[in-house]
Amino acid sequence: MKYLAEYGLCIVKNVPNRENMIRNLVELIAPLEKTIYGEIFDVRVDVNPVNLAYSAAQLEFHNDLVYYESPPGIQFLHCLKFDESVIGGETLFVDGFQVAEKFRREHPRLFDVLTKIPASFQKIHNHQGRKIFIQHSKPHIVLNHRQKIIGVNWGPANEGPLRNLTEEEVRAYYEAYLEFYKAVNDEANITAIRLNPGETVCFNNRRFFHSRNGFKQPKGSRHFQGCYLTMDEFKSEVLAREYVRNNKDKNIVINQSVDISSLQLLTTNVGNNDYN
Repeated sequence: MKYLAEYGLCIVKNVPNRENMIRNLVELIAPLEKTIYGEIFDVRVDVNPVNLAYSAAQLEFHNDLVYYESPPGIQFLHCLKFDESVIGGETLFVDGFQVAEKFRREHPRLFDVLTKIPASFQKIHNHQGRKIFIQHSKPHIVLNHRQKIIGVNWGPANEGPLRNLTEEEVRAYYEAYLEFYKAVNDEANITAIRLNPGETVCFNNRRFFHSRNGFKQPKGSRHFQGCYLTMDEFKSEVLAREYVRNNKDKNIVINQSVDISSLQLLTTNVGNNDYN
């Protein structure tokens, strides 16, 4: 958990290769987050996919559920099946914080645009008989009062019309957007992972953009199960365990008077718009 908080990405091996075992793993930390897709979702080719992820198509880099006001914090993908005959299908990651910081150095004017002009994110569809209308506007890059990056929001497939902007702002937005798109998709920034059955990749959905290579499965198949934790639940568990570890020889009473100012995670940027 400490490494996941600090580095934002890790792989857990030897998770039993059975459906719903991801729940047992994640609930070692905290309860699963329930979203419009339930608590656990299957990522495999569907004949009539309601989401592009449920096809064999290549995916754009994105944060999952970026159209939520508060998107999931930590995402887990458990590989149940990935036959050797499947061609492609690697999971791809880009560190959004790293890309944004480099973009600030190389394109300061365009960086400033992406911190001020809000993008529109939306999800409108039918899912299992339920009509989904979710829309939220926010900048692609969020800064705190010290100009530190504390949030990145990216999801080309879930972007809607820009709202309440002047023509000049729209032009500035798309100039910056197209340049940042190139930066996100620069091969130098991409880490590719082909998961093996029994492996679970765990990553910070507020920091890392992820995608997938398109794939062909002439004989075998590719099947993952996924789920989320809220960032609040994750941070709470990491802080609590660090506090208990640092005070294991003391008689601990947990209440509002506890001083947590020295805990390491408070200075770790996990990308949840926290102004620390």
